[in-house]
Amino acid sequence: MVNDQLIYLDNASTSFPKHRFDIDKFVFSEPQTLNRRGYSSNYNLENLLEETRELFKNFIDCEGKENLVFTLNSTHAINIGLRGCLNKGDHVITSKYEHAAVARTLEALKEEGLITYSTLDKIDDNSTAEEFAIEFTRLKKPNTTMLIMIHGSNVTGNFIFKKEFGQIASSNGVKVFLDASQSIGSTAFSLKEMNVDLMAFSGHKGLLAFTGIGALYFKSSLKMRIHLNGGTGKGSEVNLVYSDKEADYETGTPNIPALYSINQSIKHINYIGIDNYVNHKMNIYKYLEDEISELKEIKIYKNSCNDSLPLLSFNIRGMNPVQETSIVLENAFNIVTRAGLHCSPRAHKTIGTYPFGTVRVSPGYYNSKMDIDYFVNAVKKITKEMGSLNVFR
Repeated sequence: MVNDQLIYLDNASTSFPKHRFDIDKFVFSEPQTLNRRGYSSNYNLENLLEETRELFKNFIDCEGKENLVFTLNSTHAINIGLRGCLNKGDHVITSKYEHAAVARTLEALKEEGLITYSTLDKIDDNSTAEEFAIEFTRLKKPNTTMLIMIHGSNVTGNFIFKKEFGQIASSNGVKVFLDASQSIGSTAFSLKEMNVDLMAFSGHKGLLAFTGIGALYFKSSLKMRIHLNGGTGKGSEVNLVYSDKEADYETGTPNIPALYSINQSIKHINYIGIDNYVNHKMNIYKYLEDEISELKEIKIYKNSCNDSLPLLSFNIRGMNPVQETSIVLENAFNIVTRAGLHCSPRAHKTIGTYPFGTVRVSPGYYNSKMDIDYFVNAVKKITKEMGSLNVFR
């Protein structure tokens, strides 16, 4: 029997429902644009851009003098940071849990003959600062200039990066780049305490904003090249733009509805209170983990949720996550999850779920314990009715 109401448990991919606000005037009612001379102040949204920039900086506890540039998404931000900071001959250290946004970009830069990189194969979510220091020292070369790591795994939800890792890399003169795509809005942290030089964000996951908006934080002391050239609406008489200010990196017309969306969603989360917002999601998540852990046919691929993001990967023993479990959950029970490799094949190789992957469940702020009860009961029915097939045992 299909549930008439959608149970959405894929917030690690994109949040749903989005925070609602009046979008009409930004799309249909007024000719809104940004930084274009000749428009009156009513139709020039530069004030919206700068207000949103300050909102975001305050949200992540970023000093005003540091840079925050809006991008299309976190993948775009990661590419800007890597291609803007790395030079030919540089060596990079990374982890085995990286999303394709990092892993494929590093591989592309290597294929282009620009960089080399090494992977912290012995470092996982249980690694101590001492263990990291040993492995980091082993991999570090004279030309090592950057450590880039995911903050919390988008496969297991476990935290991979620790602020002590940033301290160790920084003390060795290595820049630290953090992929916080899954973390923003799902855990409360101060950027000042993270010991990072660059950090990439996504707006459409934990921040409830539209797709098509992300951001890149980087210290003002970094001399980062501009890799995308074009119009900024300012200084049009100059043929070559130098990276003197944040707007120089925001070439072309931005996604104004998405910019306004993240402006409104951050204000909404601030109104709720970031601690209340995060705690609600974690309470729902802990209830999920407690309930699903009782099922003996289930294998969960993560540590305790006491220190994690609100997501987990699981499999029903004997069932293919993509071709069976997630399809049945959606088609028979109207429950949306995410199955497969989640753009992180090395993470799945690490936890032993390659090549089929896992079913990932990630509750959001608008989920309730009733949603979790319905999901767990659906899994119970599936294991009872289909577990005997053992197609992929």
